[in-house]
Amino acid sequence: LNYDDLYFVSASIDTTLRLWDIRQRTCLGVFKGHINTIWCVKFSPKGYYFASGSSDTSVRLWTTDRPFTVRVLNGHTSDVHLVDFVENCNYVITASYDKTVRIWELYSARCCKVLFHNNEVVSALNMNYTGSYLVTGSEDGLAVLWDMEQDVKINAFYLEQGKRINSISFSFDGNYLIVSSKQRINTYELERLKNEQGDMYESVLKGEERQEVLKKKNKSLVQNSYFIDTIPDFDFLTTKSSYGNFVLLVSPSFEE
Repeated sequence: LNYDDLYFVSASIDTTLRLWDIRQRTCLGVFKGHINTIWCVKFSPKGYYFASGSSDTSVRLWTTDRPFTVRVLNGHTSDVHLVDFVENCNYVITASYDKTVRIWELYSARCCKVLFHNNEVVSALNMNYTGSYLVTGSEDGLAVLWDMEQDVKINAFYLEQGKRINSISFSFDGNYLIVSSKQRINTYELERLKNEQGDMYESVLKGEERQEVLKKKNKSLVQNSYFIDTIPDFDFLTTKSSYGNFVLLVSPSFEE
């Protein structure tokens, strides 16, 4: 959805993207360039530009007034399933089934950074408004907070070990981190995560010993987090923080 709520872009297994006018309910343009299924598409915060990721392993940058690709970002070795813009619109963040996260410079199409979350596919990611912090969540329930200025992992913790993180995002004011799995939502204070810096995650500990350290650390974080709720009858697809720091929950479930 575009920032003005008047247009949106859709992606399809037919390898095309389509721009739609919501008020007129018409297709304004068809965009071709990918050669396989397109998994994700995202408008930039200012509109006009949008980016897409595909199982052809490429990330493509488009503009609303041109039917062809204006930038092709190559580097991933497997399907690209997540794409997002940094708020200043100078960078694009992507995640792939090759288990890497990449930061791309928009105007040069150059990959600036390659990040390794852990040995699982990243299922959710978000960058704060200033671009100083990135957070990633994976299929095994691990969340990692990154300092983008220092290029280091600040902290790592489990929401629910072994359960996929469906959504992860910063609150609008940047003070909180909202993490959700299928039936659980937690909110963490960013300052607390930063202060409990994680040499535990980067330590030399291996195997079971490392897992025990992470479990103890995670227990401490959960006890001091703002636990919102566990609702067994609802499966949360995603969460979103509004400008007023309200949390919107999206679920396909309903009560009879």
